[in-house]
Order: sequence, then structure tokens, then C-alpha cells
Amino acid sequence: MKSVIKDSPVIISPYYTQNVTFAKRRDHDFLAVVKKRVYEEFKRRGLSPYANGAMILKTLSILAAYAVCVAAIFSDYFGPSGVILWYAALGFVCSMNGLNIAHDAMHGSYFRSQRLNKWLAYFFDFNSTSSFIWRISHNTYHHIYTNIPGLDNDIDKGSLLRLQPTDPLLKFHYWQNWYAIPLYTLLTFNWAWISDIYWCVKEHRKGKVTHREAAVFFAFKAANLLVFVILPMILLSVSWWVPLVGYLLLHMTAGVVSGTVFQLGHVVEGVEFVVPDDEGNLPYDWALHEMLTTSNCCTKSHWVTHWVGGLNFQIEHHLFPNICHVHYLWICDIVKQTAEEFNFPYKDIPTFRGAVASHLRALKKLGRQTHWP
Repeated sequence: MKSVIKDSPVIISPYYTQNVTFAKRRDHDFLAVVKKRVYEEFKRRGLSPYANGAMILKTLSILAAYAVCVAAIFSDYFGPSGVILWYAALGFVCSMNGLNIAHDAMHGSYFRSQRLNKWLAYFFDFNSTSSFIWRISHNTYHHIYTNIPGLDNDIDKGSLLRLQPTDPLLKFHYWQNWYAIPLYTLLTFNWAWISDIYWCVKEHRKGKVTHREAAVFFAFKAANLLVFVILPMILLSVSWWVPLVGYLLLHMTAGVVSGTVFQLGHVVEGVEFVVPDDEGNLPYDWALHEMLTTSNCCTKSHWVTHWVGGLNFQIEHHLFPNICHVHYLWICDIVKQTAEEFNFPYKDIPTFRGAVASHLRALKKLGRQTHWP
């Protein structure tokens, strides 16, 4: 793969073969300057860029909530409606695990040790999704090729949703701003039991996924089914269909939370979708590309930041994916000031509600017109 990315904080994957080249920096050194300022501030404050005490406390609280939900399901104390509601609660906790703990671990920003990050990320696998595939599809395709149609997997979602202006405009897209969020309820179920399995089998046949990687992948799938479907059907006194309904509701809850949060950073009004020319050349260098294709939201809210794992700071996360999200609250001031000095865009929607509304308006435009303003 040919890709010119100066000072890129991410690694290029061998799984993509299309040649694209980011423009070379000409009149600025924004990325080098902002990185220098941020890491100098870490040194001045005597802080580590990895997880701190607050992050560890949050991790323990999420894991405790996870344990409570699982214990309540297996207690056999609750009737059908109670069991189903505990599954739904577990779905919310699973999304909190994915957004807060596993996401940082998969980016290598929780521990200094990458071995520990890898082991912590296996919690993501135990919840039926795949940390192995995530590192490829998200850490590489999305983080390097943000909002580039055909390269960014996060906006390449087939025909049900038109998330990029180069996709064919179909008649039912006219209503996608109404059905998108209900459709997000199927997101994690699709990841776990359709798209990830299809990808793993396909790449394994090509020799790009080893036998060991495939074995770990399917072992976690089996463990998830055993713990959350098969054992409850055997051990609980409720009817066999209750765990099935609960498991589906678990995924629906996790899907709508995760899907909504992830889309607010790149499919909102004011961001760009960038298409390379016929020779694969892109018009911007990597840093400017990220600033043009990415948006923050409600960065003044400690509460929102806590629940969404800092993913409301998408700009900071894309520039510094190897820094734990608990530091983004103060890093953003440095990034914003540096962006202003370099006359770079810095999009920040003030509220979470406003970001959701902007996402729905963006879907409306993408579903009704071929030109993206």
C-alpha cells in the first residue's frame, strides 16, 4: 500500500491494497506542533498519557455493573419480564464497556504494555464482537482514511443507509433520517453474527487470517452464546424463549447506543467527504484531512464525556488515538488553540442533542440530494 501520512499515529494494515496518497505538507506543520505542545503539557503536569486513577475507578464500576447484571440474570429470582429487562441493562453496560474500556485498550491507550491492552480488549470479544477485526476496520481504515468513500468502513454500510455522497441514491433513502436510529439497534448483532464472521471466513481462506486468529475469534463467539443463551435456557426456570428475546434486546440496546455515538463524529453537517483523484491523490495532508472530516460535540460536559468514553472528542481522538480518553478534556484546549493559529477548522457542536439533530439533518440531505454541500 502506498500512503503518505506524515507523523501518523496509526499503523497501515496489509488488508487493503488500493493506492492512495495524502498531499504533502506545504505551508504548515500543524501536527508536529500540536503533538509537541500536548506531550510537553503531559510532562509539565507530571502525567502519563495512559489510564489514570479516575479511569481505573470507572473501569471497576463498569465491570461491577456488568457482574450485577449477569448475576441477576442467573439468579433465577426474576420472572420473564425481569430477566428480559436485565438483559437490556446488560446491553447498556456492554456498550459502556465497548466505548470506555475496550475502545481504549484496542487503541493501545489504556496500559503502557500492549500485551495488557490486548488481554483487556478480549472483554470486547467476550461480548460477541471482535477486537481483532476492530483493530483492522476501525484503527486502520477509519482512522487513516476518515470519510473517504470506499476506504472508511464506518461510512461504507451497504445500501440500507446512504452515509456518503458517492453512494447510489435510492428511493427509500428519502426516509433514512427517520429509520436510521431504529436501524442502529441491529448494529452490534450484525457485527457479531453476520459481517465479522463473513469477513473472518473470507480472509482466512485467502490466508490473511491465521488458524490461531480464527480459532480465538470463534472460541469467543461460542463462549458468548454458551454464557448468555444456552446456559440461561438450561438453568433458568423461565421459558426457553426468554433468554433469546433478552439476548436480542441486549444487542438492540448496545447497538443503538454505540451506533448513535459513533456517527456523531463524522456524519454531521459541516464535515467533508473526500474522494481521491483517478491517480489516488488526495487534496489535503493527513492532519488537515482529519480536521475537515471530523467533528466534536458537547466538549464542556464531563457527564457526556464520562458515558461515551471521550468519543465526543473525535478530533482529539483522531490526532491522539494512543492517549487515554480521560485526558481529552484538557487536551482539547491545546488542539483548539493550535488549530486557530494555523487557521484550521475545529468543529464542535455544543450539545449532544444538537449533535444528534445535526446527524439526522445530514442523513436527510444525503438521502435526498446527490450533492453534499
